[in-house]
Amino acid sequence: MNKLTQDFHTEKFPGFVPDFSYEQCIDQLWKSKTIPCIDTKIDLSVDKTHEWLVEHDHLFVNHYTSKDLDEHIKKENAGWYTSPNKSGWYSIGVFGEDFKNVGVFSGGNPLVFETKQKKYPEAVPDLIKQFNLHNLPVYRLHILRLAPGGWLAPHLDKKIKGSPILTHGWIALNDSNSSLKIYPTGNIPHKTGRMYLFNNVNFLHSVVNSDTKPRYAALFKIDENNLSTTLWNHLQQMVKEQWFTDLEDN
Repeated sequence: MNKLTQDFHTEKFPGFVPDFSYEQCIDQLWKSKTIPCIDTKIDLSVDKTHEWLVEHDHLFVNHYTSKDLDEHIKKENAGWYTSPNKSGWYSIGVFGEDFKNVGVFSGGNPLVFETKQKKYPEAVPDLIKQFNLHNLPVYRLHILRLAPGGWLAPHLDKKIKGSPILTHGWIALNDSNSSLKIYPTGNIPHKTGRMYLFNNVNFLHSVVNSDTKPRYAALFKIDENNLSTTLWNHLQQMVKEQWFTDLEDN
């Protein structure tokens, strides 16, 4: 891996102290630029999904392999273009009937040639059931495969115009000796099936797979406008517990 990625995963980052009130945070949670991530403490059963992925491992392709897409991003000098700064990063698009197929966006407009990517909705019927079981309004789902020894350099993702920030979901789909790190929080505990929400726009993040087997993960967006009251209250409590520990329970 390159030196930047190696150093990023070697350094121990300092703790993070939010500089805003809990009330302000909850009021603007989805637009928050100061919370790096939320451990939702929601655990999904992902064994069947992992079994399917191992069986169909040959379907994975280089992430963002479309020649047209690559050329478009280079031409626009987009900072989110990561092809030169990754190794062993592959993906499957798995949009199904339960997901909004919004494709890849640039400046708020869908890139029509992204529809050339093959979709495999049969990869995640059990995962969809898990999302529904927990009333999780999910869309734009991809499964990512990081090869043994693979890495993704520290980077910021492009913000889609008008979209919320803290709605980027991530779930590890198998046990692996890998490191997901976000600055300045540090390493994110790796628990298979656990759902995290990330601010991937304002905080540098990187991943390294030091295992001898592939690392699979689900990446998706949460529709913040269709959260159940129960889920919204739960997420507020997680924010309070993880970022405002000095507050007394009401």
